[in-house]
Amino acid sequence: MKVYRATGLRYGTPAKQSLGRPVEFQYRMAWECGIDGCGSVFEDVESAVVHQATEHQRRECSVCGTVVPDGYLAIRHAFTEHSRAEYVRAYGASSEAVREREELLEEIESEADMQAIATELKR
Repeated sequence: MKVYRATGLRYGTPAKQSLGRPVEFQYRMAWECGIDGCGSVFEDVESAVVHQATEHQRRECSVCGTVVPDGYLAIRHAFTEHSRAEYVRAYGASSEAVREREELLEEIESEADMQAIATELKR
């Protein structure tokens, strides 16, 4: 999966290698869901992550078999629960793909209110 950051972001499952592209949204940052060509656009990253977790099929982690929400939360699981080497072996990822996902995690975590996401997902 490639991720580009400018006025928006597209992101998807770590297994599908989706391409991302910037999106204009009324002169503000917009976040576009890139799972299976969904294309839904959100004004804030929290809404995009909640959408991915609730509106898309869950995926099985290729490293440990845990079923996790697709998109950002799947990437977060893969990179917080497993080593870089495990991820590369399980997904056949290149070092560039790993770096892109690590940058995505940093970017989302620097902007997102993770507590708000957790609260919304518990509803």
